[in-house]
Amino acid sequence: MNLAHLSDQEIKETLVLKERLELLKNQAKCQDSFLEYVKYMWPEFICGRHHKIFAQKLEDVANGKINRLIVNMPPRHTKPPDTLNQSFVLLIFLLGLWVNNQIVRLCRPLTQAN
Repeated sequence: MNLAHLSDQEIKETLVLKERLELLKNQAKCQDSFLEYVKYMWPEFICGRHHKIFAQKLEDVANGKINRLIVNMPPRHTKPPDTLNQSFVLLIFLLGLWVNNQIVRLCRPLTQAN
């Protein structure tokens, strides 16, 4: 992008508009794809094949294609250090999709799991 012919104020306005356009593009991607939302919220995320499969299943739940889904994972495999809590990321994603619905999150306290 050649901005040499613009004044300093016009350059600033152009850069602000460019950043706003990028933000809107990211928002659109994040609303369409759970995996894109995770990547946006967690830039260090390294996506594996199993993440793509899992994210697709979660999107199918969100879109009503799957009515029931049970995911079993070994203890301490969902919250590695220095990462976002994935269950909260899913809840926030779903709240963005279902703005008029209520969501209940149930979990067993760690003291009962031991």
